Amino acid sequence: MQIYLDKIVEQCKAADILLVLVSLPGNPMSDAYHNTLTEYAQDHGIDYYNMCETELYNSIGAVLLRENMIGHANLWGAIKTSRYVGSLLANKYQIGAVRDEQYEATREYYEHIIKNCELAHITDMSEYLQEIKDDHYTIFIAAKDEATRGLSEEIKENLKYLGLETDLSGKYRWSYAAVISPENGVSESLTENDPASLSGSIRNHNTFYIITSCGWTAGTTSSIQIEGREYCRNTRGLNFVIYDNDLMKVIDRVTFDTYEACKAVR
Repeated sequence: MQIYLDKIVEQCKAADILLVLVSLPGNPMSDAYHNTLTEYAQDHGIDYYNMCETELYNSIGAVLLRENMIGHANLWGAIKTSRYVGSLLANKYQIGAVRDEQYEATREYYEHIIKNCELAHITDMSEYLQEIKDDHYTIFIAAKDEATRGLSEEIKENLKYLGLETDLSGKYRWSYAAVISPENGVSESLTENDPASLSGSIRNHNTFYIITSCGWTAGTTSSIQIEGREYCRNTRGLNFVIYDNDLMKVIDRVTFDTYEACKAVR
């Protein structure tokens, strides 16, 4: 590895390229590693930043556990680390912004993946309902036990915003199931004493689902099965499963305990 690094240093000097060495958080690090790399950088006149050191690590501003940079950085830790390094290059070395055509061509996909990941951090039900109104998603809903008592007018409006037409007001402990698909539109089932069920397919009949909702008197289990696999959390309230039609997989599942506070249960 040192022979390879020596060649990089030689090539950069020959081409008058400024070389900067960085150890990212999560790399194997010890005093021996640090001292060796620091000495190497000094001997060759190279700037070296060890972001495993406390001061530089804290400068990135990552907040564990959400923004993890230890081991292998997660999405949010990687974003903060990249921004820190980018800021260092821009401010200290006056490296200007560059438009990368490959990145621009995939920007929409990248932003969609970030949105998928962010869903797991949304605890406010109204905010969640607004975020999942997206043609990339098929939304599956199954009520369990009691799912209407805590619904505020704001939440009811956001349910309508998704395209749902059933008014759940006063439907205390009723069974309720729904599917919202950009391909097939909205399907809903509401019953007072019996399980509510829906079944069908999405993705041009390539992905099949079965939903069963049980209110208080209808049974003990609510279910959202996609391709024979259970995804419903089966806890009190409105159970949501979000399927990404492009990625062809479930990207989030959550229950909002709508008996009282409408808080997220994951």
